[in-house]
Amino acid sequence: MANRKLSRFGGLTLCVLFNLLSLIAVEEFLSSNASKSWYSNRAVAQTTEEQIARNVYKKATQAVVTVKDGKGHGSGFVVSQDWLIITNAHVVEGGPSVVTVEFPDGRKIPADVMGFAKGGLDLAALKIHRQNNLQTLTLASDNSAQVGDRVFALGSPLYPEFKDTFTQGNITRINPSDRDIQHDAAIFGGNSGGPLLNTKGQV
Repeated sequence: MANRKLSRFGGLTLCVLFNLLSLIAVEEFLSSNASKSWYSNRAVAQTTEEQIARNVYKKATQAVVTVKDGKGHGSGFVVSQDWLIITNAHVVEGGPSVVTVEFPDGRKIPADVMGFAKGGLDLAALKIHRQNNLQTLTLASDNSAQVGDRVFALGSPLYPEFKDTFTQGNITRINPSDRDIQHDAAIFGGNSGGPLLNTKGQV
């Protein structure tokens, strides 16, 4: 009788141990899969963000130029196939009527300073001649920028040889009165006139 009870107790104990071991194994399996899934999702997100940045750079880089007036430099970008380039007014203001624009491939081309925006807006238009198949940038629609949007800056900061410097950040504030955009993408002297781009590569 005692042996039979002992046998039953032993069988019950083995059953409980087996169930516990099975439960632990299932929990470890689920935990491992969740961890792998988290890392996998994170890797996919990083890859997607990197791909967006690469696409924006590839789309924009051939349209961004370095603007030189003999005293200093800034940046600019091509906006039309009829050779129109936009830069900041302070990049060329007070300088010669003809400046030099340098493309990423090393081409150096004279550009006429066509005029300045009215109302104190810090914009100027330049025009080059006899250049075909120019890469151009399009302008984003009015009021499309929102706080939190990812943005990219492209230009020639600090020194002209730093052309094609590409940085990224986010829009941190938009002034409600004049829609001035504040952002945290790194820029320095020489970036002036270069485009701030959205994830579609629009200015």
